[in-house]
Amino acid sequence: MESAGEGREGDVRFHSQNLNEKGAGTLGSMWRHGRCWIGNSGFEWVFGWRPLGAELELATHGHALAGNISLFFFSLYWHWENHRVYWWLQNALKRPDQKYGNGRQIGFRFYEEYIWIDLWNDPMESRHDDPWWWHISIVPKDLLLGRSKYSERSLRKSRVEIPMPEGVYPASVEIQEATWKRPRWPWPLRVIRAEIIPDKPVPFPGKGENSWDCGEDATHAMTCCAKNEQEAVAAFVKSILNDRYRHGGKHWRLGAAPSR
Repeated sequence: MESAGEGREGDVRFHSQNLNEKGAGTLGSMWRHGRCWIGNSGFEWVFGWRPLGAELELATHGHALAGNISLFFFSLYWHWENHRVYWWLQNALKRPDQKYGNGRQIGFRFYEEYIWIDLWNDPMESRHDDPWWWHISIVPKDLLLGRSKYSERSLRKSRVEIPMPEGVYPASVEIQEATWKRPRWPWPLRVIRAEIIPDKPVPFPGKGENSWDCGEDATHAMTCCAKNEQEAVAAFVKSILNDRYRHGGKHWRLGAAPSR
C-alpha cells in the first residue's frame, strides 16, 4: 500500500509504502517494515534479524549516495538521487580503461564466520591487480586459533552390493576418518565418513532444465557421513531413489538391468 502527500508548489513531496505483508492481502504495521521518499531521498526500515554491518555507497545503482546500517534486529537503508553528483562521481571513480564507472563501497559486514571490510570496493568488478585492501575478508577464528588444516586416513576398505530396483550393483567402500585441526585449539573436529564407488555408474534421469541435461545421468561415486558399510549403502540408495523420483517421477524405470 502506498500513500502520498504534497503541499503547495515548491514544497517537498512525501511518499510512503507499507511493506509489512502478512499474506492474503493483509498488511501489518508500516513501522515494522516500510519505506518512504522525501524529495530526492529514500529510506527503508525493517525490524528483524540481519547481520551486523554498515556501508556507504558512492555512485552505485543509479544513486549518487546510498548506505545502510544493520544492528542485528533493526536495519535502515537510504539513498540520495542527484544526477549531476552521480555522473561527477562516476567519472571521478571509474577505472582508467572504463567509459563508465561502477562506483565504490566503503563499510563492513559481519556474516556467519566472516568479517567483510570494504575500503574502496568495486561492487561490479574484481581484477587480479586490484589493491588487496579494497576488499578484505577476515575469519576471526583463524586469527585466534590458526587456520584449520584438513587431513584424512583410511580405516578400512571393503566390497559391498548396492540393491536397486533394476538389479544389484557391486561397489567398493572406503571408511575414512576426516580431521580438521587448528594449531591453537587442542580439540580437533573428527568425522567418520564413507566413499562408495560402484563398479558401474548407477543411472537416474537428468533434470530436464536445459538441452544438455534432458537425457539420462548417473552417479559414479558418493561421499557421505557413515560409520559403517551398511549406512553407506543405505545413503547411496536413498540418494539415487530421491533423484529418480524428483526428476523422473514415481513411475520412472530403467530399461535394462546392470550386468554383473
